[in-house]
Amino acid sequence: MIKSVEVTPAEVAQQLMISNEPKVALESLIEVLNAKKDIEEAAVEEKDNSIEEEEVTEEMEVERQNSMLAETETRCIYLT
Repeated sequence: MIKSVEVTPAEVAQQLMISNEPKVALESLIEVLNAKKDIEEAAVEEKDNSIEEEEVTEEMEVERQNSMLAETETRCIYLT
């Protein structure tokens, strides 16, 4: 779990020094690691969502431009 979550040695040491009871200290460390993992996953998910939103916005802009171009071509036909 430590390899999958970005955590400094100081953070690990801090959690391990919370209690003289090894079980309590390890449980505290596990809680912190799980919390950090959840935060990292949420950040990745948010980034993915923003990328998807940008792609949708870009597609809508292209469709709008194509629509405007088609409308302009239609006007030209009516004028001639």
